[in-house]
Amino acid sequence: MHQEEQTRQNNFAKFKELWFLLFMLFFTLFHNVFVEVIGEGWSFIGYSLLFLFMYGLFRWLRKLVAFLRKPLSWGSLIVFYIAGVFVLSTFMIP
Repeated sequence: MHQEEQTRQNNFAKFKELWFLLFMLFFTLFHNVFVEVIGEGWSFIGYSLLFLFMYGLFRWLRKLVAFLRKPLSWGSLIVFYIAGVFVLSTFMIP
């Protein structure tokens, strides 16, 4: 039972790493660019494909680049993401 709980914690630990923060920021950037270029009506399928492609790309980069596996706390992950979205939105909103 203890081994199963530790495995479950290890599964979620990868989402607290630097790659996940960068993935979410770049996904937000590309999403905002597509909304500006295509408009609000771009399809749910396109949105889903963009998400899956970028998630796969960053998971692949996580295996190749060691610093992307740097662990972050949940607080720093949330704060950096909010700050990144704020900075990106200042460039995206005219």
